[in-house]
Amino acid sequence: MLAAALAEGGGVDSTLIGSILQSAGAGTAIIVVLILIGIISPKSYTDRVEAEADKWYKAWEASRTEVDELRRALAVQGERTDNAVAAAQQSAALLERFQARMGDVAETPPPQIHHRRSRPGDSPGGTR
Repeated sequence: MLAAALAEGGGVDSTLIGSILQSAGAGTAIIVVLILIGIISPKSYTDRVEAEADKWYKAWEASRTEVDELRRALAVQGERTDNAVAAAQQSAALLERFQARMGDVAETPPPQIHHRRSRPGDSPGGTR
């Protein structure tokens, strides 16, 4: 009865299950049947699954470390940006104050440059 039920749902040949039940003891037969239908997995399979899980966990940890480093770098950049904005605001305030004071300053004409006429003996190395 158990063999027929397992064979219908598990996809394992019922004659194979029946022969295992007849040739082995009851405890051994049950264990073999449970392994065949996938309820119990052998140690090699469990080791492979655990190795795969460890690999994925290490990849996740590496990714998490990279994300943490990126967050720290972004925080530093944000602080630098805030400082730059504050400095720009102070510069703009100073420029506005200077511009307001420019009305008080009398406008002076630019200095005029007078060209000097050369006299004999002024230029070194000239012919006399």
